This record gives sequence, C-alpha cells and structure tokens, in this order.
Amino acid sequence: MTADSKTRIQLRSYQLDIAQQIFSHWFNGYSSVAVQLPTGSGKTIIFTAVANEFISLNEPVLVIAHRTELITQAASKLETVTNHSIGIIKAGLLPNPDSLIQVASIQTLVRRNPWRGDTIKVKS
Repeated sequence: MTADSKTRIQLRSYQLDIAQQIFSHWFNGYSSVAVQLPTGSGKTIIFTAVANEFISLNEPVLVIAHRTELITQAASKLETVTNHSIGIIKAGLLPNPDSLIQVASIQTLVRRNPWRGDTIKVKS
C-alpha cells in the first residue's frame, strides 16, 4: 500500500502500519477488525487508503458513520482519493445506488430493515 499519486496523499508511517495490520488480520481469517485512534490521528485517511485498495480491485465499499459531518467528510475524502462517485445512504438525500462506494448513516441503515422488505442496493 502506497500513497495515492493522483491526490498526493501520503500516509504517515503509523497510519501505513495500521492499514497494513488491518489487511494482515483479514488475510489471517479475522472478519471483524476494529481500529481505535484519538481525534486528529487520521482515521479518515486510514480507512480511505483501505477503501482505495478495494476499489482498485473493483470491490464495493460501505462506510458507516453516525453524524452528518462525518458522513460528508468521509464521502468527500473518498471521492478525492478514489476518483469515484460516492453514494450516500441517508434520509433526505438522493441515493446513488450504482456507486461502488457508499457512505451510510447508521440511523438510516437501522431504520431500513431488510428483513421487513426494505432494500439497500450496493453495486457488486
């Protein structure tokens, strides 16, 4: 995993190490990996780098947040780094279900219950 040449985003060494650890855990069979970092440490940059790896393989990405500011920040950074359109799954916003990358409000996902027949389409 390297810095993205299109946007000139450079991961700091600890951020690159964390992203590599995430992939290492996935490759070693862990399906759920959580990362906790303090404010200002670059969580958005790290998950954007991880997402960019999936997008380069044409794999879908879903990012979940709980506040409008975090949803728009994530969508903006993902669009800049990946150069792909971003879908946002949030009440009051027009969806873009054909986007390979979706940023969703956790509140909207909880309210749209697929067992009830609600659907949330993510391109695969």
